[in-house]
Amino acid sequence: MQNEKLVELLGKKRKKKRINAIKKFAKENYSGGFGSPASSGFHFAFRSIYSGADKSPSLCVYHAKKFGIPVAALIDYCTLDGVTEFYKAEDSLGGVYFCGTEVKVNALGEKRSLLAVGIPHGSEKRFGKEMKPFYDSRLKRAKNALSYLAEKCAEKGIKTDERAGKKVSSEEEAYMLFAETVVKALSCEEDVKRFLVGSFGAEETDERLNILSDFSNPLYISDLAEITASLVPESEISEPLENYSRFSLLADKYNSICLLVYNGEGAENAVKKAADLAAKGIAVDPEKYGEETAAEIYDACEKADLIAIAVSTVSSPRKKFDFSFKDKSLAKKFLVNSLAIAGHEIAASINPADGLFSPSQSARTDMFAEKIRLFSRIGSKGLPL
Repeated sequence: MQNEKLVELLGKKRKKKRINAIKKFAKENYSGGFGSPASSGFHFAFRSIYSGADKSPSLCVYHAKKFGIPVAALIDYCTLDGVTEFYKAEDSLGGVYFCGTEVKVNALGEKRSLLAVGIPHGSEKRFGKEMKPFYDSRLKRAKNALSYLAEKCAEKGIKTDERAGKKVSSEEEAYMLFAETVVKALSCEEDVKRFLVGSFGAEETDERLNILSDFSNPLYISDLAEITASLVPESEISEPLENYSRFSLLADKYNSICLLVYNGEGAENAVKKAADLAAKGIAVDPEKYGEETAAEIYDACEKADLIAIAVSTVSSPRKKFDFSFKDKSLAKKFLVNSLAIAGHEIAASINPADGLFSPSQSARTDMFAEKIRLFSRIGSKGLPL
């Protein structure tokens, strides 16, 4: 089976066909192999079709292997529906992975993103059911986005498909449907750009509009959707947020690790915020905030017995997998922490009392660095560090 054919099969709508395709590929064609774990401490968190992105969970695992990502995660927005398929694809292709979910919450009067990662196998369905309030909020935001975009289309005389809109369950899907509708309705690329400038306030000098100059671009729809999303004011789609405590308590209940997503407030302030929100650590994107900031986050978390991970979200088909730390010692530190999350997921799946932050582990040793090393060895699955 050629890889192109495999990618096509992993894009099928039926989950069973995707899982069978990855199993067949692994059995007949796949010889193993793993990107050097010491090469990068960076890991990628994939969004799947269950978040409105373009990849199935099986395709996420395949891409993680293809690009030699040392640690990959599936972290969908407000749902765990893709976790079972992700696990099955992982079992077929091997490697180091963990799963989680992300939500936006009211964090003491501030809008913040929290993650629950390292969710023990077998608990994802129960955890997912209790995520309903967060998922409902996601649906409301999607419907708000649809309404706003429909109004803009109506002003332009573009008819929208209400029947298709009823199937939309995420903002990403709302913007993709909008992009497809606009491309079908407008006769040329310049009309699309004029629409964004006149109705959404895009600047004519915005360089991003240059990629909308050719309908033959295979990523034209997703490019238009992404640019449009960046132009829509948050106030047009916002919904009241659930309180952070509801999520952090849920994460603890299912023995997962709650992390605060860094948003640029500085390392010390981020650590204080994480403590205030009962988070166990911080997730920082070095591509966005820089390697120096990531190092500061790591050091601040280490002092506070919190875990820091370096992660970037994969939600766009244009996402590149070429980031690596210049400082290889820093890369190693972040790699060990990511492996510790994976190790926590493995250990807590066997015995919930054996998680990274469990009382039983604290009773064995009060040295947090020692616990990180222990769980990173579990997570590495015997791979050299």
